Amino acid sequence: MNNFIFKVVKILAIAMLLPLAAIACDISFSVDGKVKPKYEITEIVVIKVKVELTHNNCPITLKDTKIQGIGMDILGATEWKNTSPNVWERKLKVKVTSTKEGKATVTAKRSCEKDGGWGTFTLMATPLQ
Repeated sequence: MNNFIFKVVKILAIAMLLPLAAIACDISFSVDGKVKPKYEITEIVVIKVKVELTHNNCPITLKDTKIQGIGMDILGATEWKNTSPNVWERKLKVKVTSTKEGKATVTAKRSCEKDGGWGTFTLMATPLQ
């Protein structure tokens, strides 16, 4: 009976710890300012990128975060700013160029041996013709 209880406790402990080992950096986005349902081509938008480091000793720097736009040109960005413990933010100034589907998307990716992290954010825009 004690052996059975030990096995059940062991299985539960492993099941609870596995998700913690798989957590990656959390990357999120938001529009800095008034959000619109649809953006016009050539419109300038400021997008806030937020990175929450889930590992206290991340081996890669924030400057190694790769940020890419599709359907938008990234015109500039602020430096990373530490807003709270393990949380960093920066703002991107982008110009909407759109796609045939009417989307402008920004992605951010962090690659490391501790699972890294990635995020994507899409604005609806006037479709290209």
